[in-house]
Amino acid sequence: IFISIALHCNRTAMAQNGTIENGLARNACPPPLPQPIFINNEWHTSIKGKKFPTINPATGVKICDVEEADKADVDEAVKAAKAAGQRGSEWRRMDASSRGRLLHRLADLLERERAVLATLESMDTGKPFLHAFFVDLDGSIKTLRYYAGWTDKIHGKTMPVDENFVCFTKHEPIGVCGAIIPWNFPLLMFTWKIAPALACGNTVVIKPAEQTPLTALHVGALVKEAGFPPGVVNIVPGFGPTAGAAIASHMNIDKVAFTGSTEVGQLIKAAAAKSNLKRVTLELGGKNPCIVFADSDLQLAVEETQKGSFFNQGQACTAASRVYVEEPVYDEFVRLSVERAKNIAIGDPMEPRTSHGPQIDQHQFDKILELVDSGKKEGATLECGGCAVKDRGLFIHPTIFSDVKDHMRIAKEEIFGPVQCIMKFKTQKEVIDRANSSQYGLTAAVFTRDVHCAMSVSAALEAGTVWKLILLFSKDIKLKSDSKKHSCFQH
Repeated sequence: IFISIALHCNRTAMAQNGTIENGLARNACPPPLPQPIFINNEWHTSIKGKKFPTINPATGVKICDVEEADKADVDEAVKAAKAAGQRGSEWRRMDASSRGRLLHRLADLLERERAVLATLESMDTGKPFLHAFFVDLDGSIKTLRYYAGWTDKIHGKTMPVDENFVCFTKHEPIGVCGAIIPWNFPLLMFTWKIAPALACGNTVVIKPAEQTPLTALHVGALVKEAGFPPGVVNIVPGFGPTAGAAIASHMNIDKVAFTGSTEVGQLIKAAAAKSNLKRVTLELGGKNPCIVFADSDLQLAVEETQKGSFFNQGQACTAASRVYVEEPVYDEFVRLSVERAKNIAIGDPMEPRTSHGPQIDQHQFDKILELVDSGKKEGATLECGGCAVKDRGLFIHPTIFSDVKDHMRIAKEEIFGPVQCIMKFKTQKEVIDRANSSQYGLTAAVFTRDVHCAMSVSAALEAGTVWKLILLFSKDIKLKSDSKKHSCFQH
């Protein structure tokens, strides 16, 4: 009820003013419209005077204009970040525990602005407000607090060496860290990038995605309010080929971190190598396998794989887009999945009952439907969805394909949309080989009641993260190492 009232007040203020300004908390000192660039704890217009619109994908209506940062603006941001990180500066002289207190203070401010930021995130991305409030904001706040706890626990080692020498290591900040973040989880990605960098004493120049810059800019105001020294965090909204490229190739940026597509990640790595060989961290695409064995809790497996496939309208690099189901339960799994998908609530992201919003923009919308058409043409069975929601702009029905073969485009390419591909398998060896036959290796999941199967299969999967969902019921199974009955074990 509280959330609904807060949201109603925000929406009423926005409707009356035609802007987002009155929807923001007064104490946050939000920047005026159009949204400016944040450099050195000050608000700036772009040097070239360019602006670009940010659009609400649920309505197609422009929210506001944003100042467009270009190479010259990135240069100014890097100068501020470099000066803030120099030896003798306030930031470099600050003790580690004080950096931790600043990160905690920023987390406190996100708590205060939680409804505001969730509203902005929902408007800018189209994701359901309650998802933004309970998932994105919760994760962002916890991320800041987690890294706040690390600040005074980063230390080197002392090592015994031959002769009369003392040998020790000391961790130093890298320097200026450039960050380029995507549009699917803008605020969460923002905190994932700045929190570890700031915990280690670095300074940051960060470019939010051009589709979703609003929460990053609002947090800029909170960074200043929290007490971070000027230049420690700089926010340069703009486009990849200009502002993003300037960050990747800048000679005075010491590290670049990027989350996004594989194609752009390759460009960033090449640009970093051609400039100053800066350190690079890339988190790119995924075509993630979920393996459902016949002994698993089928209803639970259906629910969890659909969450993985359709959460955030399928716009997640960790999406469960390849679901391998063991042959004896395949038909029932498909039936239950279709039944559940047809009951997903599509609609206004601001409505509490909505769980499925629009795609981010026309380009993504067209790409998804083109891949859906390829699935139909290549012989997969369309069980439900497969089309746009009538008269709703960028909304696409949750889509399920069965009888998907590994050679099909929908089984090989990252769709980044609400499309679930369900495939049949017979043996454990077969499914491991098929799951690993991908250019991606981001995440995977295993559903079974057999703990030994879960551990052996997960060890064989070539993925950076593997989730194992194991339910052991005492009437069926006892753990070999313990004679006691276990009602439930979940990991």
